[in-house]
Amino acid sequence: MHTKLKLAVLAAFSAVTFTALSANAAYSVYSDPDCGPKVESSAWFIDYSGTMQEKLKEPEEKSYPDWAKGKEKEYDELFEYRKVVLAKNLLLKLRRMLPAEAGIQVAAGTMAPHTLPVGFKDDFEEKVGRLPERLEVFGRMTNPGEGLIDYEKRLERYAESEKELQRETAELLRKKSALLFFTDGDQVNRGRLFEEGWKAFREKEPLAKPVLVAFTDDEETKREVNRLAEVVPGLITADARELLLNDESMAAFIAKVFYTPCLDFTLSADTLFAFDKHVLKPEGIAEIHHVAEVLAKERKIIDQLHIRFSITAHTDRIGTYEYNDRLSERRLNTVLRQLEKEGVDMSLFVIRRAEGEYHPVTGDACKGLWNQEAIDCLQPDRRVEIRMVRPE
Repeated sequence: MHTKLKLAVLAAFSAVTFTALSANAAYSVYSDPDCGPKVESSAWFIDYSGTMQEKLKEPEEKSYPDWAKGKEKEYDELFEYRKVVLAKNLLLKLRRMLPAEAGIQVAAGTMAPHTLPVGFKDDFEEKVGRLPERLEVFGRMTNPGEGLIDYEKRLERYAESEKELQRETAELLRKKSALLFFTDGDQVNRGRLFEEGWKAFREKEPLAKPVLVAFTDDEETKREVNRLAEVVPGLITADARELLLNDESMAAFIAKVFYTPCLDFTLSADTLFAFDKHVLKPEGIAEIHHVAEVLAKERKIIDQLHIRFSITAHTDRIGTYEYNDRLSERRLNTVLRQLEKEGVDMSLFVIRRAEGEYHPVTGDACKGLWNQEAIDCLQPDRRVEIRMVRPE
């Protein structure tokens, strides 16, 4: 790896510290309710067409995107390298940040020409490092759509091969798989464009998920990537430069495409507290101890994916708004103090809210009930929720 680029990549791996939610730091709860692996395998293809042999285009006006703040020097250095070199380093960074817990098998290769030299059982970093950084392509233009045709042909050959390893590769890649194309656009002078290529490919490989990681260094490429995101079903797009330099963006990308940890908790207030109280019961202390144990056990992946949390206390609707606001605030503070007592790193909790009775989960189900019947029916509303969040 080139020295300057190596420094940039290392800088991108440096830890990011979140202290508290402020006007300059907004977070949103992960919207995808599913957690765990999102695919079983993945194939990553670097576009070796003529334009990828060129350097990134520098913007006409000196400016920095929001995701490059704090890394302006590394951002400037990106324009010293050819896109194919940056793509190789991006593959390496993605592989390092992809959690082993996800259990996702990864192969890698090139398109234009199409190859798949890095198999599931290979030393990924060693094999990707040996991929050529320059090909004399004489200005040849190609596109991911043409690469898809070649890829499907290779899968068919592998599936019919006498070699067990190739048959296993085809079988795994034909399961739920994410196909990543590291490219700089869909302009072409031969073959089918990505839009129609994917339509034909999907008929044969319905479990595949398309992902376009693009070097959007000019307005034409940006427009084309945006257009493809609208017309290709399920297409996920990402800015290659952003993923290379910004760890938070890479973590969000991994969570969207590959893997989201299962680190959400809903704690029943009836387990934590006596009715209408904010002092923890023994069962409540045990419940919070369990949360602390899980967070400690998963701390590596929490740091790896830059996961942070919101914690929100809710009450039922029995009593006045003002009373329930105060009760939820007291309960929130009690839980936070106990988490800190259990040794949890409190900087993980970037959103802390006492919501009172304003967000019930029972809806209208308990209307018309009184006394103990109402208390029993409204039990799900009395809760403390801990949710994973990501920067907006």
